[in-house]
Amino acid sequence: MTNNANTDLRRIFSVIRRWLWLILGCTLVGGVIAFSVTSLLPPVYKATATLLVEPSQESSPNDYSTLMAGERLALTYSQMLKGPLILEKVITRLGLDETPEDLSEKIVAEPVANTQLIRLTIRESSPEKVTLLANTIAEIFTDHIQALQTDRFTDLLQSLQDQMSAASTQMNETESTMDGISARMIEEETKLVRLQTFVAELRADLQTLQQNQEELQSTIDEAANSVMIVEDAQVLTQEDSFFYEATVTLLVDQVHERSGDNYAAILANERLAQTYGEILAGRKVMEAAISRIKSDESPDDLMNKVKVETVSGTQLIRLSVEDTNANQAKLLADAIAGAFLDEIQVLLTEPYVTRLEALQTHIDDLYEGIEATQAEIESLSAEKIRAETELARLESRLVEDRNDYRALKQDYEQLQLTANDASQAVSIVEPAQLPESPEEDRVLYIGLAALTCAVVAIGIAFLWEYLDDTIRTPDDISDLTGTSTLAIIGQLPQGEDELVVLAKPRSPYAEAFRMLAANIRFSSLDKPLQSLLVTSPSSQEGKSIVLANLAAAMAGSGQRIVVVDADLRLPRLHQVFKLDGKEGLTDSLINSSLDGNLQATKMDGLKVITSGKLPSNPVEVIGSAHMRIFLKEFEEKTDLVIIDSPPVLPVADAAILTSLVDRVILVLRAGQTRHRAAQQAVKSLQQAGAQQIWVVLNAVPHHMDGYNSYYTNEHEDKNSGGSTLQVSLEGEEKNASPTLD
Repeated sequence: MTNNANTDLRRIFSVIRRWLWLILGCTLVGGVIAFSVTSLLPPVYKATATLLVEPSQESSPNDYSTLMAGERLALTYSQMLKGPLILEKVITRLGLDETPEDLSEKIVAEPVANTQLIRLTIRESSPEKVTLLANTIAEIFTDHIQALQTDRFTDLLQSLQDQMSAASTQMNETESTMDGISARMIEEETKLVRLQTFVAELRADLQTLQQNQEELQSTIDEAANSVMIVEDAQVLTQEDSFFYEATVTLLVDQVHERSGDNYAAILANERLAQTYGEILAGRKVMEAAISRIKSDESPDDLMNKVKVETVSGTQLIRLSVEDTNANQAKLLADAIAGAFLDEIQVLLTEPYVTRLEALQTHIDDLYEGIEATQAEIESLSAEKIRAETELARLESRLVEDRNDYRALKQDYEQLQLTANDASQAVSIVEPAQLPESPEEDRVLYIGLAALTCAVVAIGIAFLWEYLDDTIRTPDDISDLTGTSTLAIIGQLPQGEDELVVLAKPRSPYAEAFRMLAANIRFSSLDKPLQSLLVTSPSSQEGKSIVLANLAAAMAGSGQRIVVVDADLRLPRLHQVFKLDGKEGLTDSLINSSLDGNLQATKMDGLKVITSGKLPSNPVEVIGSAHMRIFLKEFEEKTDLVIIDSPPVLPVADAAILTSLVDRVILVLRAGQTRHRAAQQAVKSLQQAGAQQIWVVLNAVPHHMDGYNSYYTNEHEDKNSGGSTLQVSLEGEEKNASPTLD
């Protein structure tokens, strides 16, 4: 906890020290400007007038008095004091050459807390003018408020009069509407009584018709049963004959019609029986019987087999049928008797059916008339209920209107009393006095200006640091990529030889690269390292310089090192080692010559193969089988092969080479490599199959040396267990920032 707090404090002080020139400069500039401005400005005088706000006193409080009372009223008036309407009148009265906006900037009007006082303060360069302004504004404002109060009461009184007139008109209209509803209710009540009487008459007629219908239906039923079979067909065998005789006996009963007409006399006694006998032996009955049993006989043949006779002195008719088959004789006799009964029922009931249908039609008409009249009665009843409801509502409304009218009248009388004492709403209790000395404090203004500029400068510095998304510390690397930093390399002074391990072997920079080489050896104790790829997220991050110095440091420890410049797009190693770059890697791949293009350097054990001619298809060359064989042979003949590749993000060369090597060193430039670029580079290498990624933070400026003690005590290599190196760069040139790639 303590170490983290100390680290945060160091960072804060580091930012302030880094931007100290800006902070001091802004502070000085602010003080100088404030001093100059206060020296040039004329003296300022202040005059104050005090006003008293008195709310209107009413016998009974209402909304208007509440709005106008106390501190709220004082606050409202303090805002009105600076309004353009008041200031225009002041400018006109005093003949000022100013606009209301300019004059408003000189005025401060504020209510005194917990009182009904308003303090009006004016600042001006002339003591006489400031006093005159304060008193004039106060006088004009009091006059304006008095006129406003009077106008406001006038409007309110007129409004109340209008409301009273509207309420009176509304009451008259309501009474007129109620009179109309009452008259309409009387008319509808009369019509309702008449309709109810009419319905009663219709119901009486309906009852009479229903009784007639029942009597006629009874007559029809008697007519339908006037002929019946009293003895079913009996088959007798005639002596000395092959024929069988089936006999059916029928009873003819007279229909007693309730109306007492002559139809019953015609059908009476033996004459009725004889008449039915003729009908029974007729052709129509024969045809109906044949159709009933579906016989093939003709009506004439059947008529020849039938014998009909009446029993004298009775209402009996005996029907006999002869046939050679007993069953056929019985079947024919029953069929003829049944067909006769059907025919007689039709003849007897047909006259009554027509009358019955006429009665039913009349009954239906009466039902419809009753329903229509009843619907009209229900409609009138509903209308009556609605009228009664509306009348009750209007009566209630009339009572409310009368109450409202009385309330309006009381408000009108009360408001008239209030308007009488409204002229003293605002008064001047203390006029402005002529100021004796100007209001000025130059030292305070200068100090505030300098302090404000210093705070703004500090804020800008920390905002810049916050918005800067470049990697600056190993903590940034660990948080963003999840990998630890293997080494931190300082920023080479401008004009320094890029191969610093050979040019200045005892410099802190050379020592940093030797420590990087040692960390690599310590990190690969468990598994010997044969090939190493050095790359960066983008260009201009110093990967080629780091590679060259790392190779020189490792060769200086006695290892046999081969450096391969696989950057077939923008090669740099031949410039760093000062070698001929015309022939190199591409020529060796074409000629399949391993050692033909190796070039010796100034250090024993270190050889370089430059890029050679740049191909038009670098990716295909890098990913070829010849490249794999080439690197494999070098690994077998040397201690370590170090490969320089193009940046990871712009092209795919580094991703292809990643699968051919044991480890990858990702070079990030402090203050240049952005967070997103570092994250994407690590992700691309991991997706390409990188076994382990070591990160080197390059070109760390000397003003970041505060990280030295922090990383010496706190930071460890989480992946390899090796210690992280930070080189102190005291005494280096502050603004040196050479391009290392």
